[in-house]
Amino acid sequence: MTSCIGLNWSWIPLRRNVTLRSYLKSLAKEAWDYVSWLTHEKNAIRSDGDLAVEMTAHSLSLFEQVIERREFGVPDRCPTCGSYRLGVDWRIDEEDAQIVQAQVCEVCAWFQEMKPEPLRRPDDDERDAAQIEGECLPSSDL
Repeated sequence: MTSCIGLNWSWIPLRRNVTLRSYLKSLAKEAWDYVSWLTHEKNAIRSDGDLAVEMTAHSLSLFEQVIERREFGVPDRCPTCGSYRLGVDWRIDEEDAQIVQAQVCEVCAWFQEMKPEPLRRPDDDERDAAQIEGECLPSSDL
């Protein structure tokens, strides 16, 4: 079966970790292929559908973690003490009376409010350079 998935949302920038990027792309492709198979399988049973939901949820969860980490600029280590023991905390901003999400070091109590920075989407040239494998058919021809 030839896949006709563009995975246009899998351009998530992972400069340092080629292995993670490859894993995320292949995970999404395999989940897509399974769901596509299931969509047209006449003898599918409920557990096939349950697996498809779990595969999709797992793929989206991992992408969400990578995107959130990138958007919020989460450091790998504490900039003060160098610890890897960073966590997320929610605090109330007294001035604005809003809940604020923040990075906190569990070792030295370093604290930084997390403000999202929008991801850079690929420009037109980069998108045009991405090739879709296999023959794609309009959905009306399926």
